[in-house]
Amino acid sequence: MTNIRRGSLVGSVFDAVFRPSEFVSVREESEFRDRSTLALRLAGLTGFYLWNVFLYATPLTLAGIGFTSTAAAPEWFAGLTAGVVQTPDTLWRLLVGLVQNSAFLTIATGVVLVSYHGSVALVTGPGGVLKSFHTVVYTTGAYLAALFTGVMYLSTTPGLGAAASLVLNLQKKGFYLVIDWLGADVGLPGGRPDAVVVGTISPTGQAILALLGVAAVYFLYSLYLGARINHEMSRSQATAVLTAVAAAPVIYIVGTVLYSTVIL
Repeated sequence: MTNIRRGSLVGSVFDAVFRPSEFVSVREESEFRDRSTLALRLAGLTGFYLWNVFLYATPLTLAGIGFTSTAAAPEWFAGLTAGVVQTPDTLWRLLVGLVQNSAFLTIATGVVLVSYHGSVALVTGPGGVLKSFHTVVYTTGAYLAALFTGVMYLSTTPGLGAAASLVLNLQKKGFYLVIDWLGADVGLPGGRPDAVVVGTISPTGQAILALLGVAAVYFLYSLYLGARINHEMSRSQATAVLTAVAAAPVIYIVGTVLYSTVIL
């Protein structure tokens, strides 16, 4: 993973795994004090994030993992690339897959940023947006991307169906916990999840599930560290911010259920 603060890939990976506090921390406080350096820092962080999204989405797309497309290239694209590539359809499918795989992580990053800085603003005030962006860019670019990659790999790789079913069932279980709590008369396609026999999960599936758990812990812990270090919060304040971020999926589910039962 490329890092705009560090000169080597090895150093970035080392910090992400063994020194998450260094990985998410703001190194140069002066970069966040005047408008000219703020603009440069924002541009640098945005470019860094887009580059990491590209590095995340490209291997998935090339390997056929995650979102893929089988659509033929539209006429305007075929005409635009005529004489440049021999098979416009292949290039079109690659680009569509890149956009789809990138969009999923980008939307999730936006949700995390809004919930993270929204809670930061409630605790300490509205300042420090760029510091929140800094924290979210690094955490999502590493740990959340790792989570999504693992889930997509499980869902598209033969022989890992039991592990993929367990992950899917956990997500469905979360929805139904909220549905039952609200007492709503709605359900998900396919109904309530069936139990997965853990003994049927392959060793590879077990290893990926373990890595998903580790990535989830790193993701939440790095957000906590960002609040503590970059926003100089107390433990209780940082915990409140982390709780708000963790509650965001629950709020989404509640909104979805209420929309389905009250508005529709």
